[in-house]
Amino acid sequence: MSNLFWVHNGCLYTPLIDRCGVKGVMRDYLIKLASELGLLVEEGRYKPEVLNGADEVFICNSLIKIWPVTRIDQNTFSIGSMTKNLQQALHKDLSC
Repeated sequence: MSNLFWVHNGCLYTPLIDRCGVKGVMRDYLIKLASELGLLVEEGRYKPEVLNGADEVFICNSLIKIWPVTRIDQNTFSIGSMTKNLQQALHKDLSC
């Protein structure tokens, strides 16, 4: 019901949806928006361990928009600038 994104070294990552996630409007919209903002977006197949090195993590769907993740097990994450910038850009786009 949601899709996962994370930031590592200035790049935004998200799993391909052929094995997980949902083919949703918000996921596609965020990928397009991030690209328009000049952010590098990588889709692929990743193991859960990649989140251990993430700088920021968030989930999204059309109801919650962007929801920052601050903890997974013992790993904590800050609500970083890329997450905040995407939240602001999304709010601005949807307000028009």
